[in-house]
Amino acid sequence: MAAADTIDVTTVGEALIDFVAVTATDLSGATDFVRAAGGAPANAAVAAARLGAAAAFVGAVGDDPFGAYLADTLSANGVDTSALRRLPDRTTLAFVARNLGGIPDFVFYRGADAALRPEDLSEDLLAHSAFVHVGSTALTREPSRSATLAAVEAARRAGALVSVDPNLRPSSWPSLDAALHEVAPLLQVANVLKVNEEEARLFTAVASLTDALGALGRDDSLVVITCGSDGCLWRWQGQTGAVGAPKVAVVDTTGAGDAFVGALLAELRFCGFSSSNLGDLSPSQLTDVLRFACAAGSISCTRTGAMTSLPTRREVEQLLALSPEP
Repeated sequence: MAAADTIDVTTVGEALIDFVAVTATDLSGATDFVRAAGGAPANAAVAAARLGAAAAFVGAVGDDPFGAYLADTLSANGVDTSALRRLPDRTTLAFVARNLGGIPDFVFYRGADAALRPEDLSEDLLAHSAFVHVGSTALTREPSRSATLAAVEAARRAGALVSVDPNLRPSSWPSLDAALHEVAPLLQVANVLKVNEEEARLFTAVASLTDALGALGRDDSLVVITCGSDGCLWRWQGQTGAVGAPKVAVVDTTGAGDAFVGALLAELRFCGFSSSNLGDLSPSQLTDVLRFACAAGSISCTRTGAMTSLPTRREVEQLLALSPEP
């Protein structure tokens, strides 16, 4: 990457293979699976790229056919893979079944993603990124935990905005308390923090989403709680609000949160925002950005899979044109 280049959104974390159950609604009864590229940070990078942002992915895959497939898929979607490491470990796998209502059930078999080391990071890439986005799955193992924290610190030193979507999977942790303890520091450094309803309640220990909204992140963070088909709640510069989501027929919610956060960051950049002027973002502009992100998430829910469900800018704009503002 040339020094003068700027990456709009760089994501750091896991790229993996989702084996999605074709017909079963729980993994214990699943017999047929379809292979798909996945991993929340990788999905978010593709989501941003499909919407027109310059996106990059930092992570590790195995030196195996699955790793080659992931590298090819990311590149084919316009994601910069110069910081994707190919390691001797096997590529990480996840088996996924959609429960009733489209809620995914995951079982992970960890591999190369957890082997990413701090020295594998591209300081130049992070230094030339407007947003650096991370999640919590990489924190469950070493050395990927140290690599993720090092990426966040490098981003902060360079003046990039840190985006965090915990994407918490309690089954991947020794205990819920351990998960909350390890993820808490990320929440405090986030310039942009996106959580879902369950995470908002877990991280704040309060039942009211309105109260949780006020307790999350820092006072100067942009905090967003996604609420499924109800859209999202937001807090920014002492103000709060809600944005609705277009109504769609839900098929599979896998990847909807990644579509949302990729769209949020891409649209902030499309509107010209970075660390130098994010404070100029007005509530009305934020509402427009979040309507766009909600529409992206809604479209994702109408399709099967994670990365395969992510929309283009034209598709999001078409849905918004058909969805009158509340």
